[in-house]
Amino acid sequence: MAIPSLKDHYAKLMRRLFPKGYAWARLNDKNSLLYKLTDSMSYEFVRIHERALKLIDEYDPRTTFELLEDWERVLGLPDECDSSTDRTIEERRNRILQVLTMIGAQNEAFYKNLASNFGFNVDVISAEDQPAFRVGKSRVGDRLTNGDWRYTFIIRAPAEFLIKFRTGRSSVGDPLVKVGNSTLQCLLQKHKPAHTIVLFSFGELGEF
Repeated sequence: MAIPSLKDHYAKLMRRLFPKGYAWARLNDKNSLLYKLTDSMSYEFVRIHERALKLIDEYDPRTTFELLEDWERVLGLPDECDSSTDRTIEERRNRILQVLTMIGAQNEAFYKNLASNFGFNVDVISAEDQPAFRVGKSRVGDRLTNGDWRYTFIIRAPAEFLIKFRTGRSSVGDPLVKVGNSTLQCLLQKHKPAHTIVLFSFGELGEF
């Protein structure tokens, strides 16, 4: 048994709404003008039906497209960390999702999670504390990281941030590969503990 199309479904529903009687005998005759009229009118109901289904995608910030600017307006975006004018659709979605879901913290896992929201490999980003020299724990030759160094930590990351085009997430017009992400560095600065200093080390993981 063939499954009726959405258009046939709505056309059939409309024909059921007509009165019964001899005047409407040709309502189910495919060659009649009345049948063709209801058949053509069903396209509008199909359009409304499909638009309603599209709203489900727009309701989710991970898949929104038409309501992208509305999401940004509600969340006060773009802000000081979104100064770039060439942001891709996926970057804008990630920024919306980050604002909606972020729970603040002051540990390494927080910064790794923040980076992963923008598609960066969390395995290659680490936060390193700079402990002060302590008698009994430190050894001769250790750095005397006193003073402000006690409140400094380093974010180590690859020399190049590569944001790649992804089918189903990226949109027409987005570059196949984009290098760099100033938004991520700004966010790490913005959400670090107020009394700390964050430094960035890119490339080889040598001594700082």
